[in-house]
Amino acid sequence: MHRPEEMIDDVAPESEGKLQDVKMGPGEPISLDCDEDEEVTIITKDKKKFVVKKKYTVISKFLTTVLTEDPTNEVTLDTVHSDVFKYVVDYMNHHKGVEPEVVPRPLRYTQMEKVCADKWDAQFVDQFTEYKQVHPLMNVASYLHMDTLMYLAAAKIASFFKDKPLVELRDAYKNQDDEKEQKEQKEEKAKPKRAKKAKAKKAKKAKTSSGS
Repeated sequence: MHRPEEMIDDVAPESEGKLQDVKMGPGEPISLDCDEDEEVTIITKDKKKFVVKKKYTVISKFLTTVLTEDPTNEVTLDTVHSDVFKYVVDYMNHHKGVEPEVVPRPLRYTQMEKVCADKWDAQFVDQFTEYKQVHPLMNVASYLHMDTLMYLAAAKIASFFKDKPLVELRDAYKNQDDEKEQKEQKEEKAKPKRAKKAKAKKAKKAKTSSGS
């Protein structure tokens, strides 16, 4: 296992399908072919809708690719929950399509204000006070190919464990895996109950229709 301060170097976006070759650099605005105030609707796994200016989404290579190929200006993220995506929207709205500087690697300080060029980024990521809070954000940023957000989240995670025994890092990962397994087991147990409820609702609706 690597040292916590090296974690940011080990994080890399996982590709799904072919992405547009979007060139991004710190402080450089990248633009899609869109009007100044054109908006897009992004729907999360739990059916929550987020409206964002299209030009702000370009710091996500994934969204850029989808919106370039689909003229409807609507994107559905089947694997992303709104509880996490709302922070992604905050990040996009702040940076307004301009790629910020990447957090230096390896991590030298645990205080985010000392490693973030943008003070807002430091305040943004400091709202996550536990590893298990910020880890989902890092995963979503990786999925969306938002490299600077992914590295920012990774830096925050590294700050929790920098200069601490590696056993704490192992325990954190283990606890997260245990929680994930418990959640999956709970969902599996709930499936028959949901199916039964849906069947009863359908039968009631059919009975109402036949009686009218």
